[in-house]
Amino acid sequence: KKIADNAVELIAHKILLLPEQTQNALKLISCLGCHCEKFILTSMSTGDGLANFGCIDLFASIELNVKEGLVDRMGSDYRFAHDHIQQVAYSFIAESERGKMHLWIGNQVWTNKLLSSEKALFIAVGQLNKGSILIDETHERVRIARLNLQAAEKSKSLAAFVPAAFYLHAG
Repeated sequence: KKIADNAVELIAHKILLLPEQTQNALKLISCLGCHCEKFILTSMSTGDGLANFGCIDLFASIELNVKEGLVDRMGSDYRFAHDHIQQVAYSFIAESERGKMHLWIGNQVWTNKLLSSEKALFIAVGQLNKGSILIDETHERVRIARLNLQAAEKSKSLAAFVPAAFYLHAG
């Protein structure tokens, strides 16, 4: 246990030594889990909302994380070099900010769904569900419920009944 704690402390220290924009990129992609496809990053880079999270050039910042050994590039996709790195990066996001980030990512992915429409539905819905606690407007809650229904129907058509049930419950 002590070795694992020391490893987490070393990871945290290494992240905190990075430039702020590079840390912010790491936080953003940590919202996606351990793996991130290029189309998601492209979706996140579209528009001007990225600057609201302290990151101007997402790809350049992620490449710096690759050079630091925190993130691996696999073809055009990225993954954290270790699960602990993703967990530490996510822990640096204030809990009050996590929902906002998830909502923003979900909306960006859905807005740019033409980049990968089938995957975009599941990624967008997953992110929107993580931030849904912050949504007060009825029309927005209805929109997310409809997206959950679409994800459930798509999951059911793929014989993925457990995820389908989850989307139906969430929506």
